[in-house]
Amino acid sequence: MDRWDEISVQDVDDAELMLCPVPHLVESQDSSDDEDDERFHYIKMNDGEEEEEVVVFEDLTATPKSWATWGEETYLQEGVGRDDNNTSTYYCHDERERKVTLVLSSKDDNGQFVREPKTLGWCLAHGCEEVKPGVWAKSWYFTFLYGENEGRKVWMDTQSRRIVKERGGRAIELEFNEMDKAMTFKEKARRDFQRGQYNSALENYQKAEEIIGGHAKGLYLVASQRGELVKILSNQAECYLRLNKFDIALVKASSALQLDGKHIKSLLRRAKAIIMGQMDEVPNFQHTIKVSMALIDVQFVIDRHEEGREEATHLRETLCALQGWK
Repeated sequence: MDRWDEISVQDVDDAELMLCPVPHLVESQDSSDDEDDERFHYIKMNDGEEEEEVVVFEDLTATPKSWATWGEETYLQEGVGRDDNNTSTYYCHDERERKVTLVLSSKDDNGQFVREPKTLGWCLAHGCEEVKPGVWAKSWYFTFLYGENEGRKVWMDTQSRRIVKERGGRAIELEFNEMDKAMTFKEKARRDFQRGQYNSALENYQKAEEIIGGHAKGLYLVASQRGELVKILSNQAECYLRLNKFDIALVKASSALQLDGKHIKSLLRRAKAIIMGQMDEVPNFQHTIKVSMALIDVQFVIDRHEEGREEATHLRETLCALQGWK
């Protein structure tokens, strides 16, 4: 199946590339992904002699509407990034002597995981996180409970929530060396993409994502670092589009939109993934739901953004055709 001929596409970052997984799209000049994030409000808190910048999470699931579940990914998370006044699972430093239960990987004669009493401080010092109130374990237990992929996300989300709570609500900022390494892989990926080496580009984007911590941790990062992760995830979606892996492209574009619901390229890429994934399918209920949600994405771009509006208009026409609408 070769649908990449005589069609154009949005590129990755500023790379000037052609091709697009949607027929009859006009050729468009793509602009940089470096855009201001209006979803964050910064305030100054004076703590003694030193002023400190604090990020207040707001409206992380902004318009367009968050989607329900796609595959193993859940994108509808009300209040993600906020404490929601639920402090029962978070502990301050002065509570480190509190007694908790640690789940061990060894089992007793009944086949149950062994548990033993520990202090909160010991658990924190040994890389454990709270599974439920008063019960702590290492990452292996999360993957045991939720499965390999979902367990890693739950583990990272739990850890990030605790860190933000202990920092008084301040977002997490990665060390310079970590972020610099991630950006090095991102730049390698961009060069690979320009040469048409999509598998190699994808590997480097994935390495960059792994260093940053994935979108589960991205929810809690400072705005600038979160913005870079959004581009990394969105560019992975573009690589998967080029490789005709439309289901995974859908997942990656949705992951980027979980961090920034107004990211233009991700909205368009998610719509393209749906279009190409549905081209050869007989219309059914799932088909209709996906196409309808893609229409929400492209309509958002048409209504609110000059950038990408022409391409979004062509995408809407294709989506309407898939639905049998005029």
